[in-house]
Amino acid sequence: MPVVVDPSALGDYGAFPVELNRDWLGRVCHLGAADLEQVRRRTEERTQLGYALHLVTVRAIGTFLPDPTMVPTPVLAALARQLDITDAGALRGYQELAVRWRHSCEIRDRHGYRDFTAQPGRFLFTAWLYRQAWTDDVSPAVLFRAAHRHLLAEQILLPGHSVLARLVAAVRDRAARRLHARLAAAASPELVARLEKLLLVPEGARRSELDRLRRPPFTPTITGLVRALERLAQVRALGAGALDLSGLPSRRIAALARYADQSWATQLADLGSTRRVATLLAYTHLLTSSARDDVIDIFDVVFGDLQRSATHRGERRRVGELRDYDCAVGEVHARMRGGARCP
Repeated sequence: MPVVVDPSALGDYGAFPVELNRDWLGRVCHLGAADLEQVRRRTEERTQLGYALHLVTVRAIGTFLPDPTMVPTPVLAALARQLDITDAGALRGYQELAVRWRHSCEIRDRHGYRDFTAQPGRFLFTAWLYRQAWTDDVSPAVLFRAAHRHLLAEQILLPGHSVLARLVAAVRDRAARRLHARLAAAASPELVARLEKLLLVPEGARRSELDRLRRPPFTPTITGLVRALERLAQVRALGAGALDLSGLPSRRIAALARYADQSWATQLADLGSTRRVATLLAYTHLLTSSARDDVIDIFDVVFGDLQRSATHRGERRRVGELRDYDCAVGEVHARMRGGARCP
């Protein structure tokens, strides 16, 4: 099955940037003293310029072009200035010379570039790629770009984009299958049966148990708090939250849980048995924590309202008591003044 590569991931893969500014040209196209020494060992201007183009091309884009003369004009001009070559047609006919293959081999050996298929570099790169896919649920485009940067940093000559895209797809699939298998193996047969039952619609009901548990109670009342506690008890009764999944990547588990939360129960039922169990296990494992958080949130709102209501009633009662106290003091004061005027 062909692998479709996201055009955004290809970008500058094996190609020069569209816009070449002065800083980029000065950084990439600069030939040091050792580079100039190697270039000037060639006797003709076209072989000197061709060798320099090979060297700069592999440094800039990580591979050799089939036609080394097909480089942007600013790159060719920058190299010609450094080699004191003024003839605009000095490179004419270089792509037809057999010596250009020897130039690319010499540059590869002298500067430490390795073929993509050479071992142990291929194995080490595949192992690195697998670690990236295992630890996080990254998209194929993101993983493709990360692999591109890694190949450039390790001076591994870039393969064709379809070759790298197939490798990325195969590694992601292998990491996903391993995660599903380990999650399914962590669940006991009793837990698997309870998880599978979540996808069924009880008789007389309109939604499956999974759909019901996915909807948290949002009413900030005592009734809502009771329903949240009942939901938490039902989630805990499944037993998924008690499993120790610390040996598995948390981001991959969270990605599986998100998929379960956003999918219909019928979609989950159509998955393969191992992937279905793994997806439900990941979701119910994280649902235990989120259901507890829902209880705490509703508790804070409900008892905050009760506290504010009690405080308000206390303040009203206090105001009433102060009013009665003022009236009593006024009455006593009036009587004392009246008694003082008596003969």
